[in-house]
Amino acid sequence: KIASAHGITVQNLKDWNKLTSNYLYSGDVLIVSKPTGSNNGENNNNNSGSNNQSIPDLSGVTPVSVNYDVKLNGTTQALRNTLSYAGRTHNVVDYFGQRFTVKREFVKGGTKYIELLNSNGSIVGYVPKSASVEVPQGKNVVYLDAGHGGTETGSAANNRKEKDLNLNITSQLSTILRNQGYIVYESRTYDETIPLHERHLEPNSIMPDAYISVHHNAMPIPNTAHGIVTLYHDQSIDEKGYETVDHHIGTDIIPEGKRLANAIQNSLVAITGANDMGTRAQNLHVTRKTDVPATLVELGFQDHDAEFRKLINPSYQKKLINGLVNGINAYFGLTC
Repeated sequence: KIASAHGITVQNLKDWNKLTSNYLYSGDVLIVSKPTGSNNGENNNNNSGSNNQSIPDLSGVTPVSVNYDVKLNGTTQALRNTLSYAGRTHNVVDYFGQRFTVKREFVKGGTKYIELLNSNGSIVGYVPKSASVEVPQGKNVVYLDAGHGGTETGSAANNRKEKDLNLNITSQLSTILRNQGYIVYESRTYDETIPLHERHLEPNSIMPDAYISVHHNAMPIPNTAHGIVTLYHDQSIDEKGYETVDHHIGTDIIPEGKRLANAIQNSLVAITGANDMGTRAQNLHVTRKTDVPATLVELGFQDHDAEFRKLINPSYQKKLINGLVNGINAYFGLTC
């Protein structure tokens, strides 16, 4: 119906938006006309020549001096490595999620373009500003997701709801991280319902440096399992309809998600002495769809009586929170 309304094909929609299935969700934004520089969705990486026309010649434009950082979040725009047509043009998706500093902006034809500098101050190229999101300079940004909430209670055992245990941890964790200088965003700060298929939308719009979803575990049968496990995404656990997002492949998002999971798991086990259930890949919406390194940690089993008594003990909760703080600091190479 969407394709027909715009005089295009379903395959056009899938190619231009890098869709791997026909599923759409509330809040999705779709490209419904052929992207500039596109060849029916084919990747134009490393091509030169006519594809350069997707970015105008900026060599005669007077730049405006600025100073801010961005992460690239475009998937269809072009990136050219020179101001003029003489340079090579890449698909901006090749640089997806990478951070750059912007010192100069150029406006031509009503469109703003930015000059990307790497950490050494060298020019990487020029892209439409619309292919980026501005991020804080000199600050590590963490997004905390208190799992479940509102009508979605999560697991329930021993007359306690998982959603409340999750929020209790993230509320305390966010305060400590802010006091250490982090910028912290939270999916929720009170008991509200956030549909699962929307959990990735806010972090994808702001592109933090790490996404951590906090949960507590339970088993559907009489349970003897106990301990901490931390989960991440990789392509080894893809299944039909739930494949790795195309623009994550070949980036640091997947390996960094695993590194984040390992840092958190190791720190939590070290400080709590809990049973180490390790880290593992698992096909979860929030770790698969979030456009930054992401992990989901299960802090313990509510339905294991001995572990549950620890999980509701404030002194043990403090150990869990400190373990999360230490793991996050380790991920960022800090010793706070």
